[in-house]
Amino acid sequence: MGNPSAKDAIVAMGMVVAPMARERRTQVRQTMLRYDAVQSGRLIFRFVLGKELPTLAVAPAKKLLRELHDEKMRHTDLVMLDAVDGPKLEPACSCGEKTVAWIQFALAKWPRLRFIGKTEDDTCIGRATETPH
Repeated sequence: MGNPSAKDAIVAMGMVVAPMARERRTQVRQTMLRYDAVQSGRLIFRFVLGKELPTLAVAPAKKLLRELHDEKMRHTDLVMLDAVDGPKLEPACSCGEKTVAWIQFALAKWPRLRFIGKTEDDTCIGRATETPH
């Protein structure tokens, strides 16, 4: 992925995603994260996950958190924030908590950015194309 520093970045985009949605994250890495804005570091991109998994039993929660930690070490595009996450939660609650946590994280991590954005893993962010003259 591109340079993750905020030196040339204009926006930080956080994608709220379910912790079990590994295939969606892979698809995003193979498509949207290959855009020049991401590769050049002008757009900082992170998958936003909560590290509180209240609906999972202890052993499955620990296993999932280990897998996410390994994925984070391989890809460096995950942030695990203080928010609830996991299956069988009211989406508005989980997504809302992760969104607030993302904005707080991004403001603290990159205070000089002009924009902080949020999307979800069921949304594809397309590249703007020029219109012919």
